Amino acid sequence: MELSTDINKVKSGSTFYYAIRVLPFNIQNPIKLLYSLYHQISSVKKQTSDIGIARTKLFWWKEEISRSYIKQARHPLTKEITKIITKYSISKEDLLTFCNIEDSFLDKGYIEERKELFNYIENKQYLLNKLFLNIMLNSKQSNKKQDEFIKSFSYGISLTRFIQNLGLDLRKEHQFLPIDNLENLKQEELSNQMSKYTEQTKEYLNQSKELCTKENLYSKANIKFYKSQINICLKLLKEIEIENYQVMHQKIALTPINKLIISLFSY
Repeated sequence: MELSTDINKVKSGSTFYYAIRVLPFNIQNPIKLLYSLYHQISSVKKQTSDIGIARTKLFWWKEEISRSYIKQARHPLTKEITKIITKYSISKEDLLTFCNIEDSFLDKGYIEERKELFNYIENKQYLLNKLFLNIMLNSKQSNKKQDEFIKSFSYGISLTRFIQNLGLDLRKEHQFLPIDNLENLKQEELSNQMSKYTEQTKEYLNQSKELCTKENLYSKANIKFYKSQINICLKLLKEIEIENYQVMHQKIALTPINKLIISLFSY
């Protein structure tokens, strides 16, 4: 079984790449490690069409996470994560959740209803961002306002990606937005459906933007980390609207320079 030994999965030019650069170096490292683990696990199904192989890889990651907590990790990434587990109170259950939600998605590959969609986000992006915030604030427990912020931010970020990658995901036999008969919808019908999801996504992003305050996040760097991602997503959604939601046939994206400019002026 082949596994990537790369411990840095922060893709150059990505939204996250520009966002994380504003954080202090001592905070960047643990966040990058968790982000990389998250993407190692999330990419398992993308690497193979064989469900049996994918499930074997996920089982290996579950075992590897458990080994990390007894200082017997084998993978370069989890060896590094072992060093930050105690300092930032990262629970084994949280990391295993990333594996469990991917495992539950293997056989099916699509989401049928909205409740399932938001449960999927909460067990992935929300959990990941909660771990990030705990590292930034050096505190395991977030308060009600912080939790509200992370939830709306995670919904907005995830829905933006699902909208942007709708056609690409479908070609890989993944469907994250519960839209009936998606492949056979005419463009006008698709645009109507996507418009509803886009408006809801913007509501989540703007809600998180309002909560992105020094009172909740404590530092300018933390605010900029989140606001840059929010503003990039809002700009991307605007571009998708301008292109009349042609997301089934092309990937609409911002250029790296666009993202850089937005991140620089996000505060």
